[in-house]
Amino acid sequence: MSYLGYIFIIILECINVINLYEIISNKDKESNNIKKIIILVYYCVIVIFLVPHVPLAYKAIIISITNMAVFSKLYKMKFVDSIFPVFCTFILIMVCESTSMIVLNITNKIYYGDVIGLTNTKVLVGNLSGIIGFIYIYILKKRDFKYMSIIKNYRENFILNYGVTSVVSLLLLGMTLKEFLYNDQQIYLFEISINILFLVFVITSIMIVKERDNLIRIEHEYELQNQHIENIENVVGIIRKEKHDFSNHISTIHALCLLNKPDAVEKIREYLENLSDGLRHSYHYYDSGNDYVDSLLLVKSSRAYERSINFDVEFESSLEHVNMEGQNLISIFSNILDNSFDVMEKYDNEHKVIGVYTYMEEDAYCVSISNNGPTISEGLKDKIFKKGYSTKDEEIGSRGYGLYIVKELVENSSGSIEVISNEHETQFKMKFPIHRKNKLQRAY
Repeated sequence: MSYLGYIFIIILECINVINLYEIISNKDKESNNIKKIIILVYYCVIVIFLVPHVPLAYKAIIISITNMAVFSKLYKMKFVDSIFPVFCTFILIMVCESTSMIVLNITNKIYYGDVIGLTNTKVLVGNLSGIIGFIYIYILKKRDFKYMSIIKNYRENFILNYGVTSVVSLLLLGMTLKEFLYNDQQIYLFEISINILFLVFVITSIMIVKERDNLIRIEHEYELQNQHIENIENVVGIIRKEKHDFSNHISTIHALCLLNKPDAVEKIREYLENLSDGLRHSYHYYDSGNDYVDSLLLVKSSRAYERSINFDVEFESSLEHVNMEGQNLISIFSNILDNSFDVMEKYDNEHKVIGVYTYMEEDAYCVSISNNGPTISEGLKDKIFKKGYSTKDEEIGSRGYGLYIVKELVENSSGSIEVISNEHETQFKMKFPIHRKNKLQRAY
């Protein structure tokens, strides 16, 4: 095989790798010739000088790992985010080579053994693979496939990442087997290859799982921020409604005064008593020691009133005793309260109660959130805190992380959480060490 012919094959392959990487990682709009030239030079150097005599499977692993490092640096991405697009480029190369082998086998009766032994055949397969790769990528660019949007959102799709990693591992295993059979390699080389492939598979899987958990956490924090904004908007809405209602009430009282009937004073007194009673039960202002929690509880009290649920809140001690960020407190309260409201709104009970209580117990600060809904069986008490577990009939992936995150946040603050459930009530009881900067108890 001529040296120039070999370089031409490498350049074709590298161009296909760059184009597919940019498409999958949504970096095609950031593409420029300088980046492509840097990648072309690096790719030619590593293939021609660094790994020319290395077995195919090892060569593929080395090139893939260096591709991840180089591409993530040039395109300003995390290393773990480059794993999926690089693996996809590897699959493309294998598909193109397999397609070219099928074409050559049908037309010229050329087999894999001929590619290993005949240099001219290698050139033919390489050129044909590069052309087929160009065609595949051209189709991907020009045609708007509905599955491309799923592939481009690979960061949020654990199954897709895991599937591609599995396919790459199997392809590498197949390459090792082929080379072992056709080159009569010693058995120890095959055993080493198996161990390396297994190690690569495990490492990439762990990285993908960790990144997925990180994305779930970020998404959850984003949802909490949106929820807090929504709570503030609801508070503003309540105040506006209150202002409008008071204007109407004052107009009504003024009209009763103008009528000057004998029983006007009695009617005004009765009207004001009913008005006061309604306001007292419709919503409440709270002083928990945390403004975020106060706004959340205000909104929940309004929701409870609308759904005829008795919302009982008592802060014996301030939340300032808990050493925890405000957004984490919101996460704990909102997840447990949302679950309680979901249960109570579906539960058939004339006297529905949701309670929120805080108090001191020896050297611990306790938070109790309870409801008088259905009991939780002993078998479910541990399961409900497991990641991904949900008793709700929701779309897979959209539920099952709320209580898991609650437990994680509580334990990260050196606290503990337990579920106490009987025929009278179900209680989520959390204990936290008292924050030393706020030793003095403040009762409300």
